[in-house]
Amino acid sequence: MRIAEIEVYEWDTLDALKDRAKIVEEIGNLDLFPSMSVFCALGSDYFELVYSDTEGNYIRYYPLEEVFFSEIEKRKEEYGVLDRAEESFEDSFE
Repeated sequence: MRIAEIEVYEWDTLDALKDRAKIVEEIGNLDLFPSMSVFCALGSDYFELVYSDTEGNYIRYYPLEEVFFSEIEKRKEEYGVLDRAEESFEDSFE
């Protein structure tokens, strides 16, 4: 199965889609990482909006809900979110 992906040059394009969609998960933080992913649903379509400071920005389309949620878990592992799930904000600075 192929995942459709298109590179976009402006964050405004990503923001326009993000504003219309239901946000499912935001992973990453541009203050801490060079990129972040916003997973969202628009009707019965599933997208990942990839914002980047250093590389291209992308819109990824996931044709199946199962693939979409699987990619969310993969991205959490990439960003180390699963490792910090139990950590509080104050613990991050100790």
